[in-house]
Amino acid sequence: MANISADQTLFLGQFRLPVLYDFIPQAVANAAGIANVLHFNATESNKLQMAVEEAVKNVIDHYSTIVQSTDFIDIHYKVKDAYLVVSVFEKGIPFQQGKSNNYSLDRPYNAGLGMHMLNSLMDKVELIVHGRKGKETRLTKKISTDQIPDSLLALYDGRRRMQTRIRVKDYEIRRANKDNISDIVRLAWKCYGYTQEELLYDADSLAHQLNAEELVSFVVINKDDEALIAHLALKYHDKNVPEMGLAFIDPTYRCPGVMVELGSAAKQYAESQGADGIFDCAVTTHTVSQKELQEIGARPCTLMMGIAASGMQANMTGTNAQTKGTTVNHYNAFKYQDETVYSTEKHKDMIQSIYNWMEMPRVFGEPAIAAPGEKSEVFLVPLSESLNVAFIIVGQIGKETASEIIQNMHKCIMQKMDACYVFMSMQHPYSPVVVEECEKAGFSFCGIMPHIHNGEDRVMLQKVNVKLDKESIRVYSDESRELLDYVFDQLHLD
Repeated sequence: MANISADQTLFLGQFRLPVLYDFIPQAVANAAGIANVLHFNATESNKLQMAVEEAVKNVIDHYSTIVQSTDFIDIHYKVKDAYLVVSVFEKGIPFQQGKSNNYSLDRPYNAGLGMHMLNSLMDKVELIVHGRKGKETRLTKKISTDQIPDSLLALYDGRRRMQTRIRVKDYEIRRANKDNISDIVRLAWKCYGYTQEELLYDADSLAHQLNAEELVSFVVINKDDEALIAHLALKYHDKNVPEMGLAFIDPTYRCPGVMVELGSAAKQYAESQGADGIFDCAVTTHTVSQKELQEIGARPCTLMMGIAASGMQANMTGTNAQTKGTTVNHYNAFKYQDETVYSTEKHKDMIQSIYNWMEMPRVFGEPAIAAPGEKSEVFLVPLSESLNVAFIIVGQIGKETASEIIQNMHKCIMQKMDACYVFMSMQHPYSPVVVEECEKAGFSFCGIMPHIHNGEDRVMLQKVNVKLDKESIRVYSDESRELLDYVFDQLHLD
């Protein structure tokens, strides 16, 4: 039999029903199914069914005089510490904790009969209030580990053997075509579940972007079984600076170095199309992708705190959970001509270091003191609901740019966004003044990125409104660690 530690929780199932008596038989049938899975005898199975029936009936009896179509009862089953735990969640009228103790055989119709029955059927019954999340009736019953199916235990056995990985002997790297779309969707799910970008789970959207070359995908095909085992893409938000991303490899195959080759193929394609460079947004829950990107010439230039979706998780070893993810952005330059940029004195040394890592020649110009006469253009761009962040993009710097950025920052705070980020050209002489004003208002420096702001280099600021754990952020190189330390020191966390 597989082993399980005492503190592990085994999920058995859940059932949702409307707050209506008509659906009690379904809840009872579901309980019977759980009892069957746990090999209960007829007597114990009946006790569980009766307990669930009574718990649900109690909820409905005391729920409210008005039940909405959006009101539900949720029943969760799990095994923890050799106990079956049945949780009945609901959001009915708050109960009085003392009422359940009033039952007496001398007064059989008095309050508390339902709780008396539950206590006679289960080892423990608890009434728990979860604040705004509602209430829980928790039923607990002692069971033997012999009652738990080996197949379920095996899922939670940390010592179980991993499936033998298939060693790839010969493979082909090529552009993806329409025939690969379904395989790409399945591989994205296999590697990331449903936590990757939405377009990867919509075959029609993926096909459209591939046909329009808004997305240029590269795949690895194992020649032994014709399986698609790896994927990487260039996303053309900007024809001059595509983003390299959507990289994943099938965990059941072993093919050392293939992602570096895949990245090199994408890099060669972008350079052949006349791009100024390519950028990426690498997760910091692990360092594998960062290492591979730096092996093909990319260098760290930005750390965006709190931008990654909290639920995103790769199905691989060595990952580190983050409450709200951070990305390290790299840049791989193809264009190396001299340019003039403008920086505050405060950040000049760090910015110079970043350019040195990328071997990009830059001259620091003298910042302007007088505000420009042009009309300011500032745009607030909220991202997806799962990210809960926004970009504040400066299209044109003017006298009111700093105040407009700060106004948009306050909008983001009022909307309870996790963070917002300022993107602004650093090749405008007045940009350092705007940076200083924004930092006084709570923004902080998070990096730069060449060529990406309408062909000009970009300075990037961030206002992070969630707690961050620096220790959970993993970066690969000495350069990345230097940037992480600097960016973290600049943060204004409330």
